[in-house]
Amino acid sequence: MSSRPNSRRHERLKVFIPVSIDAGERTGRVGVSRDASPGGVCLCAASKFKIGETLRVTFAIGTDDVTTGVTVTGKVVRIDSPRALANTPWLQLLGVQFDAEQWDLASSLKGDAVASW
Repeated sequence: MSSRPNSRRHERLKVFIPVSIDAGERTGRVGVSRDASPGGVCLCAASKFKIGETLRVTFAIGTDDVTTGVTVTGKVVRIDSPRALANTPWLQLLGVQFDAEQWDLASSLKGDAVASW
């Protein structure tokens, strides 16, 4: 069990959604979310980023027939060890804090757990 205090303001919802990540001139990087809340997201990324870097994260939300992109902006506040991603295509596990709370994102994510936000 971690000795680090939980500083999250919002409950996290497990969501595995493809994301596109833009960081400055580096655009179209790929990843997948692991969990999200109105305050931020934990995601696996196939590219490397730095603490404090501003990211534009676009969630591919929808069904097989219709997919829309929901884009949010935030800063990288945490990077976990690559060992956590052993035997995967991902290079980093990122914690991204959104610039503003994203309550509309909650309504875009399908599933029963969304109501708990």
